[in-house]
Amino acid sequence: MKVAGFLREFRRSGTFTYFFLAILAIVVAVLFNAIRPPTVQEVERDIWQDWTRATVDSQGENIAGLLRHHRQAACEQLLRRFGRTVQEHGDKFVVRTDIRSIRVLTPQGIVFAEWQPDRSLESDGYGWRDLILPVGDEGEKPVGNIEVVYRFNESNLGSLPNIRRLAELHNAARWLVAIIAVVMLVAAIANLQRLRERAARLQSQQVTLDLARQMCHELRNGLWAFSLEGKNIRHLFELIDEYFERQPEALREAAGKLGMTDRDYERFQRQVKKQLAALHLDPETDLLAANEMAKDAERQIESFSKYINLTVEQLDRNLLGSAWAWEPTSIRAVDAWHEARELLHLRFHSAGVKCVEQIDTDDDWIFVDHRALVHVFVNLAKNAIEAMRDSRTERVLTFRISKVGASVECLLHNLGPPIPRQLLPYIFNRGVSTKAGAGRGIGLALVGESVARMDGQISVTSDDTGTSFQLRIPYQTPAEITRNAESNETKSDSSVATTSP
Repeated sequence: MKVAGFLREFRRSGTFTYFFLAILAIVVAVLFNAIRPPTVQEVERDIWQDWTRATVDSQGENIAGLLRHHRQAACEQLLRRFGRTVQEHGDKFVVRTDIRSIRVLTPQGIVFAEWQPDRSLESDGYGWRDLILPVGDEGEKPVGNIEVVYRFNESNLGSLPNIRRLAELHNAARWLVAIIAVVMLVAAIANLQRLRERAARLQSQQVTLDLARQMCHELRNGLWAFSLEGKNIRHLFELIDEYFERQPEALREAAGKLGMTDRDYERFQRQVKKQLAALHLDPETDLLAANEMAKDAERQIESFSKYINLTVEQLDRNLLGSAWAWEPTSIRAVDAWHEARELLHLRFHSAGVKCVEQIDTDDDWIFVDHRALVHVFVNLAKNAIEAMRDSRTERVLTFRISKVGASVECLLHNLGPPIPRQLLPYIFNRGVSTKAGAGRGIGLALVGESVARMDGQISVTSDDTGTSFQLRIPYQTPAEITRNAESNETKSDSSVATTSP
């Protein structure tokens, strides 16, 4: 997975383009050097090289051998025969050739042997060529050089049809390389612009991520203060309940200390109630009812606070690109559903969605991460609520839990409109959503990833009767529950032993 991610990021980055262009440049250069036709100058050098190697004396010794054995006189005779042969019979090789001079030089540049024709040849319109070739057998280190001043009589080598064709091919190859180089340069410039745009986009995304993380931090601070105030309010409600519970006993004790008889105490109570009735007050009834309403509001605020905190944790985790520490434990699936339902209590109420439960089994133990399963149920239920938001018929979310073979099956069915058929196979992929807008298609993707990590399976069916998400998680037997509990206790004991002073 890490290698695939690296390759995917490498392909997206401009580095891949530059790497590809560099490889292409090397390949083009190597191919051009390997298959390009020779130039006229290279053909001329090859011809003279073959002539010098093929010219031998009566004993079969060539110029390189004579130079190696310091046979100067024999070398001069061989040069004389070589020059006359080229002048008189050069057209048999390629084209008639005139030679002004041939000299054999030692590696130090000293003239070893020299030949010039009997008649003097002057330049008459076509220039002479001066060519220096290494002297030595093929594959061996050169033992000197041969210098030839020559010209082709009445025509140069480039006028020959085959050589002219080689020159044309060579020029075409050079133009091809030039065009490829221009294309690569344009591609590099275009890619550089794309890299600049990508860098600007990444910088903007980083600023947005930093702002989002700061918002998560501030939300956490607010939620912490909100939770603290909720605890204080809950304590106040408990004091009010305790007051009404102990009030009759406390009043009777106070009356006894004042020396009031039971008859006087009853008369006093009637007088107080009469006075309160005249003022249209019933503290016990009014305050207790208000207290119950406040308790209900506090419970809703607490569940909403937990839901917001769960959402902030998910957002913060996505921004960091990290995941929850996976801590599986033995739990009942229905308990996780009840916690998710409590978190979404306000959403159910505000959307007018009725939640119906069908608990077909009490043996629904599974071994999963508790937070992850709650998060799965929250996402599925939230999507169901949003799907039925504009529904004009009855808005009902049905949760059914049952035992199917070796699995615990949880089914969530809503009466919302059907999911488009073309989206069903991809509904758990990131970025796929039935809702318009940016940033969609994340919740169900996280659901699919979490269920896969639980070794479970999730499927979806959708038609005109509604949409059903079917979740199956491996059932945990009592023996497995006991074994996992013992394992957790062992881990807990070792942790305590490690951290103890």
